[in-house]
Amino acid sequence: MTQGKLPKSPKPWWNHDCSRAEKQKKRAWGIFRRYPTEANLIEFKRARSQARRIRRESQRIWNEKVFPTSWQRAIVIPIAKPGKDPQDAGNYRPIALTSCLCKLMERMVNARLVYCLEENGAFSPFQSGFRHHRQHLASGNLHPIFLKTRVFQVRVGSTLSRDFYQLEGVPQGSVLSVVLFILKINEQLPPAVKGTLFVDDFQISCASTNMSTVERQLQIAIRKITDWTNNNGFVISNQKTICMYFCRKRGLHLDPEIILNGVALPVRSEAKFLGIFDSKLTFLPHVQHLR
Repeated sequence: MTQGKLPKSPKPWWNHDCSRAEKQKKRAWGIFRRYPTEANLIEFKRARSQARRIRRESQRIWNEKVFPTSWQRAIVIPIAKPGKDPQDAGNYRPIALTSCLCKLMERMVNARLVYCLEENGAFSPFQSGFRHHRQHLASGNLHPIFLKTRVFQVRVGSTLSRDFYQLEGVPQGSVLSVVLFILKINEQLPPAVKGTLFVDDFQISCASTNMSTVERQLQIAIRKITDWTNNNGFVISNQKTICMYFCRKRGLHLDPEIILNGVALPVRSEAKFLGIFDSKLTFLPHVQHLR
């Protein structure tokens, strides 16, 4: 049986540092209350002052939208992709190191932002990446300047590059980047075409007994997606895009011809998309890869 009291509403700016400072203040007070010495009094006053300072800083960041400049700076370390030519700069994956306190604040905003977006159905039903209950995994008051004035340097060994200002896209290494990206990429497909989106990995499919119908519907969808990407600053990579068709009978159809950016997509018998798929859906390549 409850006491009938409503739970105290959490302060949006309250974070782990505030909780830790408050615990240290209470611990110091408990020690001073049991042993009222001058040293314990000084320690309690120091813990109380520290807790006030941390609360004020956290509250100011949330309410006044004032961010430390170090929170908007990142150090990017390029990591070579396994099995790729290290001489090619395109075969490196950038890993951005940002402020730990900044990540903590972003996680607070991210939790509220995702809840608000899910409750209002803002995400595309095709999107499965980084969403609760879809993969292994009140909105925030975040000022736009926090996302726009981002600076990064590239570090190779002990050498740092000059400053680069990020002019477009989501911040590399930010906790909020994934949610902001999938929110931006919410694009609906034609009714005859189905799709699955895992962050930026996108697949579309169409089923029919007529290959011409399949080609026409997929081409309409690709044209619509390409127009949307051109208008919103995205680029679809031809080198990473392939075509697969599934049919129980051999030799019944010719390979489909799907055009992307004026180039015919190559037809493959295997593809990686959250696993390895083969054209006969035996999943043998996937099982062999797991072994």
